[in-house]
This record gives sequence, structure tokens and C-alpha cells, in this order.
Amino acid sequence: MIAMNSSGITQRLHAPVRSVLLALALSVMVGACGGSVEGEGIDEGTTGEVSAELAAVSYICGYALPGYGCNNGRTSAYVVAADLNAAIGACRAVQPAAYSDFCYVIDAAGATPTDVTQCSAAAGSWRAGNNCCNFKGSLSCPTRSYTCGYALPGYNCNNGRSSKIISATDLTSAIATCHSVQPAAYSDFCYVIDGAGATQTDVFQCAEASASWRAGNNCCNFKGSVSCPN
Repeated sequence: MIAMNSSGITQRLHAPVRSVLLALALSVMVGACGGSVEGEGIDEGTTGEVSAELAAVSYICGYALPGYGCNNGRTSAYVVAADLNAAIGACRAVQPAAYSDFCYVIDAAGATPTDVTQCSAAAGSWRAGNNCCNFKGSLSCPTRSYTCGYALPGYNCNNGRSSKIISATDLTSAIATCHSVQPAAYSDFCYVIDGAGATQTDVFQCAEASASWRAGNNCCNFKGSVSCPN
């Protein structure tokens, strides 16, 4: 749905116009062994696949009971907002008192160009793998897998190569991690491949690193022509 704000700017809405749609799932399941607590929200489905029914709801808010680090004892709420910044505010406004840890906000309808900057401005960490602005914990907003490519000197990255698989939140973080674990003998830095598939931020993050994005295999190429073909 499209709506006009007071400035006449068209904004996206993914559900009938209403300020906030709540569907709090506040019941929790207590495990028979060890007292493990897990909310009845949709945390079991935070791998980037959101059902069509939930996709009609703009954003998913994640909370947790204190003491679990947002990795257990979770529950969720659903809100409608014009953008991620507004969604974060709406999620905080409806946070249940018992669930004092603020864990994440997921853009259920798919990432927009402003999500990354708005998440960062709110002191969150953007996880492109499931369009998630992560504030605490590591399970609800998983990281992505990347392949780092290196080569022995003198081969121009077209031979004498080696690689490592690492996890990172986005391509910028992956490039930094790949540099930090580069084997001393393999002094040429060749490429970083997004193993989970390209995201909206990959292209410009690759360019910011003075590299060339090769869409054919989701590869940020730094040197050579064999590992990342056009």
C-alpha cells in the first residue's frame, strides 16, 4: 500500500493503514530439561524465509527475558511502520515489561535502501541474511558465510591460490576478517565471495573497498581474472 506523508512524500506501507498492529505472543514454553525458555514468536523462522501472511506485516520486533542474552527466552511482536527507524521506535514502545532485553527488528517485507543506515544510526548491526537489525544476541539474526581467496606471490591470483571460509555480518566486515586471517605465505589478496548470495549492499561495499563486483558468482574481486569471472 502507498501512503502520502505530511510533506507529500510517498512512503511504503505493507498493510492497511493503521499506526501499529500488534500480535504479541507472550506465552512461553518451558523445556522439561534444564528449564530452557523460548517465546512463541517466530524466532524459529529467522533464516530469511518469512511466510506470505507475516510479510503483510512490515516489521517483526524481538525481545527476550533477562539473563538469556537474547539467545533464548524470546518473544516477538509485529508492527506496521513507514521505515525501519519508525519501526524501531514502535517496537520499543510496545516492548513487554517482562521481556526487558531488546533483541532485533526484522524488515519482513524485504530490505530497503535506508535499512542499513537507519539500523546503524540506532546502534544496531545490520544482518543482510535475513533483513535484520540486530541489537543483542547471535541466534535471531545469523551471520553470513563468505569465502576469502588468496594466492602465492607471482601468480597474479590466477594460480597458486588458497582460500578460507569465514562468517561475517556483511561484505565490509567479511573483507576485514579475510584480511585478518590471511596466511603470510599467500600475500596476494584475490577475492571475497558472498556464499549466501548477493545482498543489496554488496555492490557498493565492494566498490568502497576499491574492488570490482562480479555478479556472476557474487564475488568482490581484488586481483586476477580466474577466480571471479565476469
